[in-house]
Amino acid sequence: MSVRGPLLTAAAVAACMGLTGCGALSGAESAEGDASPAQSAESSPSAEAQGGGWEQEFPEQITPIIEIDQPGGQAQEEALGAFFALYGDLFTALYEQDTEQAFLTERLTADSPSHDSLGTAIDTFVESNAVPAGDMRFYNGLVGAYSEDTVQVDFCVDQRTFALQDAGSGETAEIADESAWQADIFKPGIAYASTMFEKNEAGEWRSVSFSIDPVAEGDADVGDCL
Repeated sequence: MSVRGPLLTAAAVAACMGLTGCGALSGAESAEGDASPAQSAESSPSAEAQGGGWEQEFPEQITPIIEIDQPGGQAQEEALGAFFALYGDLFTALYEQDTEQAFLTERLTADSPSHDSLGTAIDTFVESNAVPAGDMRFYNGLVGAYSEDTVQVDFCVDQRTFALQDAGSGETAEIADESAWQADIFKPGIAYASTMFEKNEAGEWRSVSFSIDPVAEGDADVGDCL
């Protein structure tokens, strides 16, 4: 079942799929001071995160495997840091049984439509006293900067090794409310994460939209995740 989170417009996604269509920043300048040709960081099957330290954002029970080339510039690198910090916070909230979820206010813009769906996903797991554990592989990543202050980050996420466990005993757990489709983002499977970040006047990267949609056999293969 698809997580009906807020998605970017089709035009924006199509533009980012074209890499250079995102107006991606390279972060480098020529000797004359002109910006070098626009670039974007795209993941490859054998590439792993190079010194990003993003894996440390996740609880120890979650093992992220991040496949992406070196970001093309400072804006992309900072947005990637914000992406993995928010993603890690989502899983940390499950293990800490965080029902207040103040981090969502810190990580999302005030008008982001993602507050409710992400909050419901966390609440559903907390109410079931359940947590996921296992590997999650981030691949087919696209990081495109529309400007120095606006960056789109998209990834396929393979978390098929996840096992749902009771937070206390570690025994196999079940989700009490199976109708809560928002909680699918923490369940075993493959998902497509599509996000947009903006940097505010304080220099903080906040997510305008953070959606995670399961991708199943027979569905449209968004992001070539299958």
